[in-house]
Amino acid sequence: MILRINGLPSLLNLNLQGNDLCVGVQVLFEGLGRGAAPSLRILNLRQNQIGSDGAEALSAAILRGAMPKLERLHISSNPLGNQGVAALAPGLRSLQSLEVLQLWKTETGDEGVASLVSNLGENEMRALEELDLDYNKVTDKGCVTLVTAIKADLLPGLKYVPLGGVSQDLVCNPATEAAIGAVQHALFQAHVDSYR
Repeated sequence: MILRINGLPSLLNLNLQGNDLCVGVQVLFEGLGRGAAPSLRILNLRQNQIGSDGAEALSAAILRGAMPKLERLHISSNPLGNQGVAALAPGLRSLQSLEVLQLWKTETGDEGVASLVSNLGENEMRALEELDLDYNKVTDKGCVTLVTAIKADLLPGLKYVPLGGVSQDLVCNPATEAAIGAVQHALFQAHVDSYR
């Protein structure tokens, strides 16, 4: 209610991590209109059982201009899947200031990666520096999509793309080491080229 009436115009950081909000996230974002959180820079929604409906509601709120200055979105450890990431993508692509997008452990696969970075427009995701896709379902195909976007200079600010973390209790992405290495090499080469 407070956010809906722009009752916190100076709010910079909203941390809702670990609340199992599930449908509550959808209800929250469906009610946010233009300028609801005009100063919000960091939104943490980790571990809330957010699925595609919640992702769609968040994306729609972003597209309505509810959080125009959002720089960091932490939405890891939610069962988004490819459908949820695809629902979230239009809003994320519209954010001019988005620098960090954490999507680890969200069941994201190749289709989700493609919905984020394929066919980016001239002003889409230009500020993105970190795209955390660790502990997902990204295969070599998704890595090729990332490499293609990086080489085409569609993500000029991108510096960090975790894809192959090591953990005994979590299964990392099924992409091969060579494919993950190709992503890291493309990032390195893009930054070398940017200094020339």
